[in-house]
Amino acid sequence: MHVTVTTNPDKTELFSRLIDHADVGIYRLTIQGGVPLCAYVNAAIWRWRGQTPQTLHEPFDWLEYLHPADRVHVRQSYLNVCLMGRTERIEYRLSVPGQDPVYVTDIAVPMPDETGDEIAGICGCVQNITAQKAAQQELERTQLLQSLGRLIAGIGHEINTPIQFIGDNLHFLSEGWQTIRQCLESARQPDLSGEAFREGLAPGGL
Repeated sequence: MHVTVTTNPDKTELFSRLIDHADVGIYRLTIQGGVPLCAYVNAAIWRWRGQTPQTLHEPFDWLEYLHPADRVHVRQSYLNVCLMGRTERIEYRLSVPGQDPVYVTDIAVPMPDETGDEIAGICGCVQNITAQKAAQQELERTQLLQSLGRLIAGIGHEINTPIQFIGDNLHFLSEGWQTIRQCLESARQPDLSGEAFREGLAPGGL
C-alpha cells in the first residue's frame, strides 16, 4: 500500500476537517443591537438538531435555535461575555423540531478584534449533555420514590400505634365489663344476704 505524506499540509483545511468531525459543537457569534448573530456553526450542532450540515450565507439569530424558556438568561450571559470580557459557562437547551430538546453546556469565550482593544464577538464550544441529564433526572426520581416510601412507612406506623393502643384497651374494657355484668346479674338474684354480690366484689372476682 502506497501512502502519500504531505510535508506542509494546509493548516486551515486540517482545522476545518477536525471541527466538522468533532463530537462537540463549535460556533462564532457577533453581537449586534444586543442580538447574538451566528456567523458559523459546525456539523455537530446541525446533527443534534436533526438537520443536514449547511454553509451559512448570512448570520442568523442564534437565540432562535434555543428553547424559548432559556433565551433570556443565555442572551444575558452572552452580553456579560462581551461587556466584561470574561468566559461564561452556560447551560441551556437547543430546540429540535418535533423532538425533545438537546441539553448542552456552552463555554462562551470573548473574541477580541484585530487591535485587541475591543470584543468583536464570541466563539464557543458546546457539549451535548442530554444523556447525563437523563441519568440525573432518573436518579432524582429514584430518590424521590425512596423518600415517599419512607414517608408512607412512617405514616403507617403512626396510624398503627394508636389503633393498637385502642384495640388493647377495648379488650381490657371488654373483660372488665363481663365481670361487672356478672356482679350485676348476681345482685338481681333473690339472695337477701347478698353473699353472691359480695363474692363478685371479692379479690379475684372483679
